[in-house]
Amino acid sequence: MYINWVHQYVPPTFASLALAVNPVFIYLIFSEKVAILGNYRYLLLYFACFNLIYSTFVLLLPIAIHSYRYCFSIFTSDGHFLEASSLNLNLLIARCSLIACSYAVLLSHFVYRYLAVKTSNYTGRKFPIFMLGSLILTSLFFGYGFAICAFGNSPAGKAYLRESYFKTHNIDSMKLNIIAAVFYEVPDGLEYRSYASIGLLTIQSVTSLTLFITLGTMVDFLNQNQKVNIASRRFGRSIVSSSI
Repeated sequence: MYINWVHQYVPPTFASLALAVNPVFIYLIFSEKVAILGNYRYLLLYFACFNLIYSTFVLLLPIAIHSYRYCFSIFTSDGHFLEASSLNLNLLIARCSLIACSYAVLLSHFVYRYLAVKTSNYTGRKFPIFMLGSLILTSLFFGYGFAICAFGNSPAGKAYLRESYFKTHNIDSMKLNIIAAVFYEVPDGLEYRSYASIGLLTIQSVTSLTLFITLGTMVDFLNQNQKVNIASRRFGRSIVSSSI
């Protein structure tokens, strides 16, 4: 099968680097020198573990993207899970769903920053509840992405791509695990499912990005207010001292 060298070598290279660096990162998190991180180190551990899981999927399940007319698709391009089967297709969907999980992981970071600025108990005594909520949110995002990818996929999409795959990659698309969205030239049922799937995934992405921006802005605003309050108190003390 012919695959562009960028898609073939760049992702595994970065995944290998992630697998090499993250164990060191985990060690540094829990070393005595960075013990001042407090409970935030467990959130960093959560990020590192997610990165390790995703990097493992990248190495074991390499993927590529193919577009043709009114369709674009993601398919398994190499490895032990290349052959078409229900298990291998579910693994491909799972890998794509991990991208949705990354939104949940980042959202946990922004929420923690906001709670930390507000000196909430959920960053201290109630931190286990916060971590449990983060894990539940990640699971929900994963299930959401998995369900949408499975809902929008159909063997008709593989059949639509058959000629194009053979010309481009020199392989029969029916022998591959493919997730495809087709918006025209296929039965109406598949068209509607493709539009619905892309729409739902777009809503998830836009909502997540909106929350990132909103929480980040709120954290910056609260930090600025705290700095102003500290400066005001110091100024007041200096006035009192000088007047005495």
